[in-house]
Amino acid sequence: MIYKPLLNILLVPIVILAIAIWKRKDVIFTLFAVPNIFFPIFKYSITIIVVMIPFLLLLGLIETIGNITAQKDEGDLEEAFDNQDLRNRCPILMNIKRIKGSDVTMREFYSSIPLKTWTEKMDNIADSMSVHFVEKIKYGGRSNGKRIVLYTTPGRESTLRGKLYDDEL
Repeated sequence: MIYKPLLNILLVPIVILAIAIWKRKDVIFTLFAVPNIFFPIFKYSITIIVVMIPFLLLLGLIETIGNITAQKDEGDLEEAFDNQDLRNRCPILMNIKRIKGSDVTMREFYSSIPLKTWTEKMDNIADSMSVHFVEKIKYGGRSNGKRIVLYTTPGRESTLRGKLYDDEL
């Protein structure tokens, strides 16, 4: 939501709902006939529920946006690797951001696929994602060897094929 501010519009209904529920929580108290001895417990329970509802909706919204965003890149990688490579699971997109002032996109994946396999499949990855690599594929190193970082720009570079036609007669 930081990198795509237009998605913040989806927060407006959650905020409006939270304000409406908070202003109308007294109506909830009158809907139920609770004995006076249990009323303080009931009142605090309803207040906690009213506060938790917007947070749960916000967490659900963030998770849904994350899943939808990651679905395309993870699907492209699943297409690029063989079944043998994916035996431990498809790489999971952890972070994606566009570097300011350029078309370069940094994608960070969590993967149990070795770096050697990633470098061997660079052409397949570039074809399936329709990108070309700006830098070599990096990995997390000693602290986090399952972290793979890709720096790409949109559009696939054409491979050098030589002459496509013959001028000789």
